[in-house]
This record gives sequence, C-alpha cells and structure tokens, in this order.
Amino acid sequence: MGGKQYTSGTIVNNAVTAQRRSQPAQIGEDLDKAYINQLFGVMRLNYPSFLNDTSDADIASTKKLWWSYLKHYDQALVHKATLKVVEKFKKFAPTLGEFKEMLEDIKQEPAHRPSRDTKICQVCRSYTFTQHHHDICITGVKSIYEVTDEQIAEAKKIFARLK
Repeated sequence: MGGKQYTSGTIVNNAVTAQRRSQPAQIGEDLDKAYINQLFGVMRLNYPSFLNDTSDADIASTKKLWWSYLKHYDQALVHKATLKVVEKFKKFAPTLGEFKEMLEDIKQEPAHRPSRDTKICQVCRSYTFTQHHHDICITGVKSIYEVTDEQIAEAKKIFARLK
C-alpha cells in the first residue's frame, strides 16, 4: 500500500490541531479549511473504504476541490452537517453533491423550535406561551374583537347581493 497510513487517533488529532490553530472567521470570509479537514477526518473514521489506497497528493487535491465548492457556506452550518453526516449516510461516504444537498436541507430547517409546550388555547386561538394569550386569557388586558349582530346582518346583505 503506497503512501502514509493513518490511524484514527492521528486523523482526529490533525483535525483538532488544525482547528485550534485557525482563527475564527469573520462574517463574509471564506470557510476555514480546518472544517474540511474535520469533515474528512470524520468520514475516514466512519467509512473504512473512504480514500483507501489514495495518495496524499490526491487527498489534498480532493480536499481543495471540496473546499472550493463549500467555502461560501457558514462555518457553523458545515460543522452541523459534519456532525450529521454519519446519521444520514450510513453505508457510504457522501459525494460532494450529496453533502451540499444536506447543507441546503439543514439551512432550510427552522432556526428555532419552541422548547415550551406548544398547545393552542381554545379561547384566543394562539399558543399558550405567547403574550397575546397572556393579555387576553390570563390578565384580561385585551379583549378578543367581538362581532355584533348588526355587523353580521350587514355582511349577509353584502354577500346576498353578490349572488
């Protein structure tokens, strides 16, 4: 087998060391290459045949290619995708296109999911943890807009003329 042989500890240590050396990127800057190293380290640990019998020069050029396609993505997004890659791709390492698709899927996820109980109040028809619910149902500061019988009769006349 040509080239250097890596043990799992070496791969992880190299990725962690590279990440420590790098300064956090400012908004608008390209993706730090340490995130690509970390991604490749995770894939080499979890997929035994990933980059098997590949020379160091080919691995470096592959990492550069991936970086060139991923450099405009947010670092936190790439890190989140790196943590999820093993869950989504159980048998084989993802291709660059599959990884980019996963990044887009993660980007589309809601930014915040309420950690509280998300029951809807039957009276005010809003979530029970909202200020609207508190003002109407708890304190009574606000009231729900009520429709009078005259307004209902007027609306019926208007709709009757439309027929």
